[in-house]
Amino acid sequence: MAAWTASAIVAAAPAAAPFDGDAVLTVSGHVTDYANVPREELAGAQAHATAAYRAAGLALTWSSTPWRPEPSRSTDSNWIDVRVVILSRDMTDKLCRERRFSDEVLGHALSAATGASGRIAYILYHRITRLAASRYRERTPTQ
Repeated sequence: MAAWTASAIVAAAPAAAPFDGDAVLTVSGHVTDYANVPREELAGAQAHATAAYRAAGLALTWSSTPWRPEPSRSTDSNWIDVRVVILSRDMTDKLCRERRFSDEVLGHALSAATGASGRIAYILYHRITRLAASRYRERTPTQ
């Protein structure tokens, strides 16, 4: 399950210039968890995403405090804020109806780098857990 956060963050973050060893882009992920993901699972997903970003030459930090535009960072070209919103089942159903998403959609990312809303990644957690459970059943021999 750890890969879901990594995938969502990667999708929400902008493409960065090649890492030259001097300038490190820092991505700050602000997590809002409406699905009540188990603490251990969320920590594992964050560790997975952090390692993936580190391998790409990027720094990834995590926060559970609500995202707010911070003027001191808004002019810093080496800092990007990404809101990661893990939706509850009801919120997922509403978003998918409004956006007419198919059943295969597991997340949705938006980027408004110049707007006050910043970057946001919606994680459709219940869909991901349903898919993971079905894949597990496919791989597990029946008795």
